[in-house]
This record gives sequence, C-alpha cells and structure tokens, in this order.
Amino acid sequence: MVLFLSMLGLIAHAADSVVDPSAIFTVSDPAKAEQEAKPAEESKPVPHLYIPKYKRSTKSKSTSDLPAANGPTMVIPDTSGSSISPEDVVEKINAGNQAVKKMKEQNDRCAVCELNDQTQTSGGSETRADELVKMKKQFDALDPKALGTLVEPKTDVNNTGTRTAVCGERPGNYMACIYHGDVVPGQFRLNNKTHSPLPREWQFDFAAQARQDLGISISDYNDNHYSQSKFTYMMVFPRRYIPAIRTEGDKQIVTLPTGETVTYDTKTKKVLGGVLTDAKTYTGSNVMIKVDATGKEPRLGRGLATISKNGKSCKVPLKSLWPDQSDSSLLHFKFPTDQEFDNFLKSQKCGFSVY
Repeated sequence: MVLFLSMLGLIAHAADSVVDPSAIFTVSDPAKAEQEAKPAEESKPVPHLYIPKYKRSTKSKSTSDLPAANGPTMVIPDTSGSSISPEDVVEKINAGNQAVKKMKEQNDRCAVCELNDQTQTSGGSETRADELVKMKKQFDALDPKALGTLVEPKTDVNNTGTRTAVCGERPGNYMACIYHGDVVPGQFRLNNKTHSPLPREWQFDFAAQARQDLGISISDYNDNHYSQSKFTYMMVFPRRYIPAIRTEGDKQIVTLPTGETVTYDTKTKKVLGGVLTDAKTYTGSNVMIKVDATGKEPRLGRGLATISKNGKSCKVPLKSLWPDQSDSSLLHFKFPTDQEFDNFLKSQKCGFSVY
C-alpha cells in the first residue's frame, strides 16, 4: 500500500505514537488515503515513498526510532523551471493536513502521515510552509553537476544532531537530500526497484560534509514484513573525499570517499562495475568496515563489525566503533580522523593499516 505525495511529502516514523513537529505533507487523493490508511487485521504493511532506514524497536514510543542523525524526510519533485508558486505549495500542504485530520478523528493509522498535535505550538503551519518553499527554491537553484565534483571534507567532526531532510529528484533519476539548516546536499540515494528478491536503496551519507560519518547504507526493504528487511552499513578508508555522483548517458558513476568508483545503470540502478557489487561486497584495495542486520539498525547491539583489507580481516564489537548504543544514539563514528582510526587498528592487532 503506497500513498502518493503530490507536491511535498513528509515521511514520519511507523511506530504507533511517534509524532514529529514538522509533520506537514500532502496526499494526492484524501478520500482514497482515508480508505487505504486502515490497517489490515493480520498484516500491517508500512506504506512509504521513502521509508526511514531503520526501525530501532517495534515497541518504542519515542523519537529515538527516527533514523540515526536524520529526521523524517520531506520529498519534493524536480520542478526546476516550473511555474509553481509559494501559494500553491501552502494550499497543497493545507489540503493534506485536512485529510490527515479526518484519519485521526476516525482513529485510523497512516504510517507515513500521522498528524502532529504540536504543530500550532511549534510555530504554526504558515512558518513551516514558508520553510518548505525556501528549501524548494534551494533545490531549484542547485547546479545539476554540483554533486559530481570531487571535494574534500570541510571538517573532521560531525557536530549535527537529529534533523529533518528535504529530498528532491535530480537529473539522472536519483535523489539528493538537504538537511534542515544546510544549503547544500548531505546525502544522495539510488533506488533499484527491480532488485530481486527485494527492492534496494543505496544511500551515501555526508552530513555536514564532515569526515566522521561518511557512510554507505544498503537497504533491501520488505514492505509487508519489516522484520525481514535486510540492512548493511559500510565505511571505506581513507576518507579523502565527499561522495560524488555524475551521469554519463546510461551509466552513473559514484565516487567513494577513497576516490574509488562504482558504476550503476542510470535507469535501473543495478551495479555494472567498480569496487562495490550487488552482492554487497567491496573489491577495492583499501580498508572497509561492514555490518549487517535483518530488521534493525546494524550499528546497534552487541554484535561485531568486520574490518577488512586485501583478504585480511578482524572483528571488533560494534560499541568500539559507535560508542553510544542507546536508543537515542545519533550513531556518530568514534574516530573523526583517519589517523585515530589507524591507531585503533594497530591496538586491535588487525594486521593492516589505513595507509
């Protein structure tokens, strides 16, 4: 079951009572949304356009269930050059809110569109609408080639907390996301909807353009049974560059923090070559961290992370890499610099170095 968002969308978390202050969105058909929002008796598939990466706990009642270091995601289409006005945006937001009010009055749950009771006390919908209009203009003004330029991280430490992100489709059929408070993207995503057995999303993170949390998330979603969704998180070292993406005809080339590349099919997002494979393996010559999990955030828990280089590997506790293992953790990587991480590798006697 999928709710189609017309102009602007907000992806809220699927937990029963998670409500976010920025939950303002639109739906294309309010009457149909009312009917489809009713949960099934036996199975409760999570409708989504862009679902949060991980669900920390099915029983959690707090905003700690939101994706690490990110809040809900508002999705806007690529409308560069269109005649859509700020008034149109506000009108669509208000129409969407009315649809959700009806759902709430009938005690119907919509996993992606719970109404926020705190909207009025957090500044009102007009202020939020103005913000969305401003962020839409930022997307329209983005240089289509901006994310294809190799740049070094601007800082080592990622000091940001949980923030909402507005995502827009860019030329080349991929999504770029701008975090609240930023003026440039901090993430891009590639969606392979034909991947078997489950649809796959590749997500490249570079929040605050900081070296600390340059990561790659690979998510295979099972809409009907979240517990069967498979998640992988990877990091590659040394972290020299912010992830970049460029489109060359039917090929899309992503440059990793190491400077190595991965080539995707522009249309399907299937991996065609490079140092990452559709089997979620890394074939490059540098250091890689990899963690896998089913139905949960892979960096949380008492499990182990695998660190490898050129056929050698060692395993370390997750907590040694992501120290804050609480439900409210932002999951910042412990080592902002490559030298700090290299010192850690030596202390673990892994038998290899970042350099």
